[in-house]
Amino acid sequence: MKALFVIHTPKDPQTAVFKVVAEQAEALRARGHSVDILAPDDFPITRMAGSRFNPLLFPVLVAIRLLRQGRDLDLIKFHSYSGWLFALLRALRRESQKIRIVTEFHGLESIFLAALQEEAQRAHRRLSWRYRLINGWFMDRIIRIACRRSDRVLCLNTSELHLLADRQWGDASNLAVFKNGVPGEFFEVERDKARQAATLLFVGQWNERKGIRYLVEAFAQIAAERPDVLLICAGTLCAPNSVLQDFPAEIRGCVTVYPRVTREELLQLHSQADIFVFPTLFEGSSLALLEAMASALPIVTTPVGAAPDILQDQTSALLVPPRDSALPAAAVRRLIENPAMRGMLGAKARAAAEAYRSASVLTQNAIQLEELVLDSREQVFAPDRISTAAVRN
Repeated sequence: MKALFVIHTPKDPQTAVFKVVAEQAEALRARGHSVDILAPDDFPITRMAGSRFNPLLFPVLVAIRLLRQGRDLDLIKFHSYSGWLFALLRALRRESQKIRIVTEFHGLESIFLAALQEEAQRAHRRLSWRYRLINGWFMDRIIRIACRRSDRVLCLNTSELHLLADRQWGDASNLAVFKNGVPGEFFEVERDKARQAATLLFVGQWNERKGIRYLVEAFAQIAAERPDVLLICAGTLCAPNSVLQDFPAEIRGCVTVYPRVTREELLQLHSQADIFVFPTLFEGSSLALLEAMASALPIVTTPVGAAPDILQDQTSALLVPPRDSALPAAAVRRLIENPAMRGMLGAKARAAAEAYRSASVLTQNAIQLEELVLDSREQVFAPDRISTAAVRN
């Protein structure tokens, strides 16, 4: 099989989307397939235009390249809106119609926009009309085209699956949830359950969608009562000074920032940490959350994205409402004072993470893609087997 994965984010190994897609590609290569990854980085014009114009420009560039050069592909897996134009135009090229198309979401843009708008309202500001036009009205329409003209639509949690089905953006038989995987090394992190909890860990890019405003407010409340408690912010992709200036001056000395971390460094941070704090506003399925689960960290997070699918409140995590700082702070204080609860939550979270080990998840995902291509080849010799996807396309 010859496959192409198209993502609309940079080829940066520190970002979750590229990390996941690169691992998926490697899993297919290990099974004897040829896989390439195409991203905005591969087009000089997108680097000049900037990421804000990606929804308008990138799918056009992708469609032009694929209609010219993609004739020998068996499978193309598009990240979100990346393939909408190619999916629409491929009917013009007979040789392109044999290619199986998968649209895969790492967080559905419609849900992200709703979260962003609510956050803007709480801050008494308004998203720009251009942003609302491109990432709202226009985005919904091109994603609908992409989904309806795909042979398979994959997302990372059940709430997104239900939204796609409710909006009838895809045939129910072609919609499915796929998993992110967590490397086995995180299951090997040893934890001293008897030590005093003094170090909190947050892993994620330092931007609004990760709930950083509420993280700062919650930590300020905790530090006011417990000045011995430290906070580590890892993988921020933002300079330490830029992160620290968001914190009150009097507690900045209690915060350590790591803009980029290797896997070995991240494992070390997990072994040093006592509680994982993640007040995110929007996720598909967070790799950082899965890593915390596997390393048996007690978790305080929001019921966002895949979290309600994989965690149980009071059993494997403490789930707190998004856009709140008092309740996350209270949950952290509760865990600091209760080592037995920390141990119980960590153990249950690690047990839940067993279903997400990378080796197993990547193999399952690869087999699903192989079966999709194999099924399309069998249909050539069995014209009476007409799938819903074939009719639609």
